[in-house]
Amino acid sequence: MSLGPANVLVDQTSGAFTLIDWDEIGPISPSRELASQLWTWHLHNGQPDIAGIRETVTAYREAGGTADISDLGAFSFGLACDLNYLADEISAAMDTEMPPSMREYAERQAERFLADLPSPGQLAAIVQAARTV
Repeated sequence: MSLGPANVLVDQTSGAFTLIDWDEIGPISPSRELASQLWTWHLHNGQPDIAGIRETVTAYREAGGTADISDLGAFSFGLACDLNYLADEISAAMDTEMPPSMREYAERQAERFLADLPSPGQLAAIVQAARTV
């Protein structure tokens, strides 16, 4: 579940991708993986990138992908992972045994993360866009 823009390095010469930070890798259902990636890559400043969602789902289908995103339940895995991360950051921010700089960093991360959590309406827009492909 670490396949986000911050974990993809692009070689400026060849355009090849290198994936980093695979600490949460493991099997999940294809629909939940697709939903998580659509949310991660195509929700910007609170607005779903409908064209980007459709392009991604089209490319996924053309590559043989068969997962469907039929409802908000498809986002459960991604939300659970993100909320787990948030809990870790909050714990670190409150841990008086941590150095102040690390506590402050964790607090900033938690605040940023809370501001970026998608609303049910935003996720519903992603579902709708994915279903129209």
